[in-house]
Amino acid sequence: MASKPRARSLRQHQGSRPGVDNERRQTDCRKYVKCGAVGFLLKDCTAEELTLAINDTVAGHPHLASAITGKLVENYLNSVRQKHPATRAGLTPAECQVLKQIADGKSNKEMAAALNISIKTVEAHRTNIVNKLNLHGTAELTKFAISVGLTSLSNDTLER
Repeated sequence: MASKPRARSLRQHQGSRPGVDNERRQTDCRKYVKCGAVGFLLKDCTAEELTLAINDTVAGHPHLASAITGKLVENYLNSVRQKHPATRAGLTPAECQVLKQIADGKSNKEMAAALNISIKTVEAHRTNIVNKLNLHGTAELTKFAISVGLTSLSNDTLER
């Protein structure tokens, strides 16, 4: 016996006033997705977006209104950054890479080559790291890098 296709839900937001609060749209979108919707559109979406959303959901792919997708992704990335101790400390991704290299015992020259940046840039990142964390010396920086999970005390690191 052939199985029936699974019903899919495509929800259209019914905001009736212009400039409906983006926070409300995001809340509604999360609520409907949690309830099983695989798509979410705004009332004022174009015919092309409606057609694309229908085709996506029929094919089993989710579709969210383009007007709120960027904000949802931005909020997600901010929450991920807030959860990582190194970014909470204000380190940029490049500074995190340099901190990991410092903790792994690399010289400035080795870091520059590994990260494809100049030695001056490595030195600038190192200065920024020291100033932001108020930690001085390789041992303190290494301890911090281990505590936030940028590196570990693996055999590879210890054999150096």
